[in-house]
Amino acid sequence: MMFSPLHNNTVSHAVKRRDSGPLLTSEQAVLDAVRESDLFKSINTTLNAQVSLTNRHQQGLHDAINDAIKNAVKPGGLLWNDLRGR
Repeated sequence: MMFSPLHNNTVSHAVKRRDSGPLLTSEQAVLDAVRESDLFKSINTTLNAQVSLTNRHQQGLHDAINDAIKNAVKPGGLLWNDLRGR
């Protein structure tokens, strides 16, 4: 694996030596730095908003379908009238 001169020697060393103890420390430091970055936080916030919106849409569909079925089987509903007419 080639690294550009801009890479930190510690990180490069940690990536090359996956069996060493300091590797976990270096990997953890890199992961922590990524998690604390503005880009990661922005992506995470956007993803959370999309998940929330999806959940609201799913709940709305669930409620609409349940209401439609309840209304259809009530006396005077579409299914009630169809079954009664037979």
